[in-house]
Amino acid sequence: MVRYYGYYSNVVRGKRQQEGIDDAIPCILEPQGNEKAFRKSWARLIQKI
Repeated sequence: MVRYYGYYSNVVRGKRQQEGIDDAIPCILEPQGNEKAFRKSWARLIQKI
């Protein structure tokens, strides 16, 4: 049996739906900046491992 509390509890979810806040869909943000610089920094992090 799984019990949810806090943000995911049934009571809180019901309150968000009544207020109309729960309808918002989160979106994924695109990385800002140069793609080449992003790749270099990612490669640097991988190299550390």
